[in-house]
Order: sequence, then structure tokens, then C-alpha cells
Amino acid sequence: MDERQIFRDSSTTEIRTCSPFHYIDPGLINQRKIFSIFGATFLEVYDKNRSTGTDHLSALKNDHLLVSMCIDLCKNLAVKSLSKAIIEGPGIGQLVCSTEQLHGNENVWSEDRCRNKIVVPFDYTKDVYIEYSTEHIFSSTTKSELSEGTTNSLIGEIRNIDDKKIVIHPLIIGAPTYDHPRNNDLIEQLVWSGWDQYEVFPEDIKEFSQIKYLDDTGPSEWVEYMRSLPEQTVKEKIAEILGDTTKKDWGGELNDHFSANLTLGHKRTTGAFLLKGPARFEEMQPRHLGKNADQIYRLSNSPANLLVVQHCHTIGEAVRATLRAFAVTPHDPRYYCLLDGQDTFRLLKAYGKI
Repeated sequence: MDERQIFRDSSTTEIRTCSPFHYIDPGLINQRKIFSIFGATFLEVYDKNRSTGTDHLSALKNDHLLVSMCIDLCKNLAVKSLSKAIIEGPGIGQLVCSTEQLHGNENVWSEDRCRNKIVVPFDYTKDVYIEYSTEHIFSSTTKSELSEGTTNSLIGEIRNIDDKKIVIHPLIIGAPTYDHPRNNDLIEQLVWSGWDQYEVFPEDIKEFSQIKYLDDTGPSEWVEYMRSLPEQTVKEKIAEILGDTTKKDWGGELNDHFSANLTLGHKRTTGAFLLKGPARFEEMQPRHLGKNADQIYRLSNSPANLLVVQHCHTIGEAVRATLRAFAVTPHDPRYYCLLDGQDTFRLLKAYGKI
């Protein structure tokens, strides 16, 4: 059983649809760079609120204060995720804030300066790295993760761009977490969510929730039906379930369908859908979504709180990673959902559309 299915089985709709503060556990902090980039007013606010003690606990509190302030400022400044920045064309000095999969580098234990390659989830012509001084690493856990390779959240500044690579100097690196005072009422429920939080499943959407009362269907039942079901028909049937009207497709659209009639966690919300029919009846990969997966990029530019990718067949993990990279940033996380062929079939069946 994969991690996604474990998350689906072990959590609840209530947990998956809550909106916690997405925090970065401080493992690497470059204070000089932070104060240099964010300026005198930022420093004054930090200085006014920081602990004046010299003990370890005071230093730890100040680290957490600094990270929280940086995340809040990134939201106020509408800082882009790394994926969005590189598709739109990155610039020297540009800030990025996102959660990324990193390759490991054992030199973090022995070198004063080190770099880790970032795993860009879609096809991209350049290599992307973070480069940092190891003296700024304050957590042995972070050093281990940078050595072995793992998923980390980061705030960083793009410092070098050439024909082959992009280099980012991080201000902050750490594990994505929800262990923060702003989440006091949710911490026990969210302690294991970390990387998976903000993914929701069809049954978590109130208007699709009847799907949970259907037994899973085998390939013999859904494959033949979905193989011949046009994308336009899927759009019309989903719109009927939501009580929406459909719009005519055009080349410059951000999404295939937009709805303001969705409910997550007892709150009405908006959703944008990317729909893929059976023209290619095979597992969806980023190459099916345009150059640099630009269809997901356009979807992410929709003013929606929930991004949904629907496909007539199965959906590969690389598509999930790409969707998540655009949807969930530490400073401005949005929900995302994958609706594969089997779940699409079950949804239509649950609401009498088959």
C-alpha cells in the first residue's frame, strides 16, 4: 500500500479539510541574509518581539519567531513557488517559497559550503540547486536530511542563472510541519500529516460525498466505460452534480471548469478543474499536460481554493507531485485533488449519471 493510500485510510475528512498554518521546522537559518533582504522594518519588528535571553531555549524561540515572520511576509509579498517561478522565467534576486524534494549530498558533513539538487517534478531543461554555508545549519536532523535527500520546505533567493542551471541561496530550510502554536487545537490530529496535508479525496468534497458509499469497482467495470467517455461529457456530468453550467472551451483558458458550488470542511469554496479525456487512454504523466506541465501551471493561476486534475485513466505520481508543487506552498497553501478514471466512474455512478 502506497503512502497516499495510507494517508487516505488513516485520516478523516475532518482532518484533511482543515486549514492549518503550514510551518517550516527551522533547521537552516541564514539570519544575515534574512535581515538584508527583508529590511530594517522587518528587523525592528523582530527585535521588538524576540526573547532577550541567552540560553538555548531563548535562541530556539527566536528561531521560531523568525521563521513565522518570514512565512507571513512571503504571503504578504505574494512570493512564488519555485515551480511557478521557473516556468514564468526566474530572475536574479527573486524570492521563492515552496516545498521541494532534494537529492542528498554527503559533503554536508565535511564541507563549509554545499549544494543539493532539487528534483523538479516536471521536465525542465536546467538543473536547479540550493547552495548554502553549512555553518547556518542548526539541526542535526536537517543535516542528516540534506545528506540523504528528503522533502524540505524552503524560502530562498535565486542567485545565479545560466544556460544549464539555476542556483538558489536558502534563507530557511526545514521539514514541512504543523507543529506550531497557531495550530494548538489541531496538533494531535496533524502530527503525522506533514507532507500529505492539503491533499483531499473526492469523498471529502460534500457535493461528491456519495462516492464513499459505493464499493470499489474493478478494472473490468470502469475501464471500458471510461475508454469511450468524451471529455466534454465528463465536464457536463460533473457540472450537473455541482449544479453548474458549463462554458465553451477556448485555447487560453486557465481551467476546463470553474465552480463556486463546492464545500470543504463545512465551508463553501471554489474549485478549478483540469479534465483529460480518452484521447490517450493511458496513465497520465506530466508529458500529457503540455511543455513543462504548463496546463497545471495555468490551472494554478485560477482563483480557486481547490485544484482538481481529472483523467479517464490512472494518474501517475509525477503528476501528483507537480500538482502539489503548484498548489501547496508554505505561505499560501491550497487544496488539491486527483480524480482518476476509477473515481470518476464511481462518482458518476453514485449520482445516477451512468
